[in-house]
Amino acid sequence: MQANNTKNKNHNHSPLANDPEMPHNTTETIIKISTWNQNTRYSPTSAIQLATQNDIDILTIQEPNQKITDLHTHEHMTFNQHVTKANYTAYYSQKTITLLRNSTIQPYHRATHKPIS
Repeated sequence: MQANNTKNKNHNHSPLANDPEMPHNTTETIIKISTWNQNTRYSPTSAIQLATQNDIDILTIQEPNQKITDLHTHEHMTFNQHVTKANYTAYYSQKTITLLRNSTIQPYHRATHKPIS
């Protein structure tokens, strides 16, 4: 008798696999998360270059330059343009900036959230 070594490719070990709100065809995805302490240096492109060159899905920038976090500065606008062009979204606070890759977050959001009507 021959042993059956085939594995079910749709088998999911995720805790979300049994969640009735999750779509049944969900597969697990590896998400790369990283942090970077910018030490208040100003560079409108360094963070987005770090994220794109290292294929990072979520990058948290600690101690960003205040010119970048101030919504009323030209530096903030320039930084935002680079982030948008690279298909990321930036979330700002006084001491951190979090960059989220749009292709990582949006498919989950579309699959699990109903539109507001």
